[in-house]
Amino acid sequence: MSLAFIRELVLFLPHKPRVEEDDSIPDGCVQCCVDVEEAPIVARRLRTHETCWDKFYCLPGKGKAIFFWAISGKRPETLSQRGQCREYWNQDIEDGDVPQFHTQALSLQFLGQVGRNPKYRSWPRQLRTFLSSQKTEDVKITIRPANTLYQASGRIQDGTFRGRWHFSFDTYNSPLHNGFGNLRVLNDDTLSSGAIWPLHPHTQNEVVTYVVEGEFRHEDERGKGGVLHKGGVQHTTVGRGMYHSEINNRKDIPMRFIQIWYIPEQLNMTPSVEQQEVDRSERTNQWLPLVAYKNPETLPLRADGAVLASFLQLGQKIDYELRDGHGLYLYVLEGGPVRVRDKLLPEFNAAEVRGQGIVTTTAEQEAELLLLEVSLTKGWPTH
Repeated sequence: MSLAFIRELVLFLPHKPRVEEDDSIPDGCVQCCVDVEEAPIVARRLRTHETCWDKFYCLPGKGKAIFFWAISGKRPETLSQRGQCREYWNQDIEDGDVPQFHTQALSLQFLGQVGRNPKYRSWPRQLRTFLSSQKTEDVKITIRPANTLYQASGRIQDGTFRGRWHFSFDTYNSPLHNGFGNLRVLNDDTLSSGAIWPLHPHTQNEVVTYVVEGEFRHEDERGKGGVLHKGGVQHTTVGRGMYHSEINNRKDIPMRFIQIWYIPEQLNMTPSVEQQEVDRSERTNQWLPLVAYKNPETLPLRADGAVLASFLQLGQKIDYELRDGHGLYLYVLEGGPVRVRDKLLPEFNAAEVRGQGIVTTTAEQEAELLLLEVSLTKGWPTH
């Protein structure tokens, strides 16, 4: 690979990047500075060229991203292997200012952490653009058609509800669909205008609520909670017990929300509630982690799992790495269809994914998606 070849690859960018050899980067490499917004475009362009898919690195920062490529036909040692890699997320990177030894290998990982959204809490904007050449032979996908979901309905305070329930819940008991790993419940509920699910008790579950449409408001025995809009997320540790209610905050339109229950990592935890508004731009064409286990950059989840969201535009692809001992549950909230390997998922369809490897989702029409990572090895704790 040559300097000319690299320059040709990046000529399409609106910002014409610097492409050069430099003593401040590893021997046998070339560097290119691009705007953060262009970084995923560069990665997608590069991975179509088999000569360089496993030979490039990214230095993410605020506002800029520096790419490094191997050019001498052999892959250099990664800087992390040399013990010279350290985090560089919180400093500005200007043109011409290329700090030494702060790269992150992309060959078997992901392009990510390139920039922050100043509007919200300072979590990294994770651009999980995995390399499509990685093995996916060990991934097994089982479709859950929309017409197999339990259709619930009834009257509640000041209105009615309709629900699509994926797993056994309340009066719905299905031996075939009695949870997935440590995921116990996924309910897709719609409350009529002004309707209220009155105060009711829960114990032990880890609860995640995601707003699909309308305005969601939470109340518990401590009083009123904040309002969330489309794309907003709330996490609740029910722990040793609490009363709460779900409320349609609008008197003129329905409110649709997803409620998810995970088995907690331990029993009798102290109840807590956290929530976060998220703009659509934050999840466009990427998997955006919202709630996750032991991830300081998201809302907390005290269970081995994660909840991610994406607004996937027509023709776009996003990847997620399925780890050993875990599964994925993908739900098409709106739009679609989307394709997961050779499986087509229309609106309201879901898929259970088992195995290990890269799971690629492609939008055949734009779609709002929810992805749940679950543990397949952890059950109810004993204490």
